[in-house]
Amino acid sequence: AEAWPGLDRISAAEVVAEEIVGVSSELLEASRCLSLWGRAKRLVLFYVRFFRAFTVLRDVHVPLELDTTLVKRMERLGEGCFAICSRIMAIDKYGVKRDMAMKLLKHGSGDQDVDDFIREREVLKKIRHSRVVSYFDSGHIQLPGMHFPEMYLAMEYMPGGSIRDIILKQMDSPHRKVYSKLDAHRWLLDIARALEYLHTRSPCVVHRDLKPENIMLSSPVVAKATAKLTDFGLHCLIMREGTDMDDVYQLTGNTGSLMYMSPEVFRLEPY
Repeated sequence: AEAWPGLDRISAAEVVAEEIVGVSSELLEASRCLSLWGRAKRLVLFYVRFFRAFTVLRDVHVPLELDTTLVKRMERLGEGCFAICSRIMAIDKYGVKRDMAMKLLKHGSGDQDVDDFIREREVLKKIRHSRVVSYFDSGHIQLPGMHFPEMYLAMEYMPGGSIRDIILKQMDSPHRKVYSKLDAHRWLLDIARALEYLHTRSPCVVHRDLKPENIMLSSPVVAKATAKLTDFGLHCLIMREGTDMDDVYQLTGNTGSLMYMSPEVFRLEPY
């Protein structure tokens, strides 16, 4: 209601309309979208206030400010629980045509999904490393076939796919070497460098969902591919030891994917 004046009145009108008069599904859906955007805006404002308390983890990217009316969807790259990722062609504020990946929040996503989406956006804006997928832009967009605008996150396109993809290729072709031990070692070092960077920020960024699906390759040519970390929807921020906020940001819980979960998280121990 703070971020969107009149939101309370719209919500009240919905209740009356449903019980007495009844309104079209389009009007109700428009109100739902307005409510979600109000929640998202309040969450962004919270993160802005939170990050202002620190001297290191600040915005390091200048948004490319895509012309959303000229975005062309090229192909679907993947789909998660609350978002769809597609390869797009877009034109930025400088008039440059760019090939990138767009993560689009699914229609009807719940409050927690919106929270995770905004959390990922806010942390990506504040990290820049050669082994982390780069942030380009974010906002809302209505692509052809969509009835209402949805939230998007535009990022660096990784044409090599994920580590999971290449592992599955190797499993499907056991008599053909898809990648070598040297390649695997190089990718492990890439991700180790990314984690070192994240863990030395202030506050420390803990990914919490490190798995093959969230490690992308920069090139389809295996020998030239660099591994980069992506999908920060489950990340958390932990203050350094010795600060008065340790207890607040010391987390415990089964967060992440069970198969790749670290022992301390599986045992519900603090990390």
